[in-house]
Amino acid sequence: KNWKRKEKLLSTIRKLYSVDYFDYSALFYQTRRPTGEYLFDYNGNELFHVDLDSKSVVWTLPGLSEHESFDPQGALQDINVARYNLDIGIKRSNSTAATNKHDVPTPTSEAYQNVICALGLAVGIIGIIAGVMLIIKGMKQSAAQGRSQR
Repeated sequence: KNWKRKEKLLSTIRKLYSVDYFDYSALFYQTRRPTGEYLFDYNGNELFHVDLDSKSVVWTLPGLSEHESFDPQGALQDINVARYNLDIGIKRSNSTAATNKHDVPTPTSEAYQNVICALGLAVGIIGIIAGVMLIIKGMKQSAAQGRSQR
């Protein structure tokens, strides 16, 4: 999601201005996970971002951390300002937070499924017994007819 927003922003800015190289930093905060992001981008390549959980800088380009430095405290302060502004906006909007409850169909009870299974099993066993009995009866009748013909 974030990359799509970033690419859309970059393409819009490049359409408005004729530039060869472009660097920017982006910051966002939301109430859901992940709570926010602070990143620095140069010409479409992310240089680093601040991991909000570990409160540290994650360098995306290898070896860049040896030549550059960035204090994550500044980014964390900016995130706190964004959090504060979001809280004020939520309070002023006078609306309740949306709930993510989905309508899940109630599953068929297990007892019903067990009864259907037991009925099928009973019919199958009765069929096997009836088949064996008919075979035995047929063999007896065949043997009786064979004796009477002699």
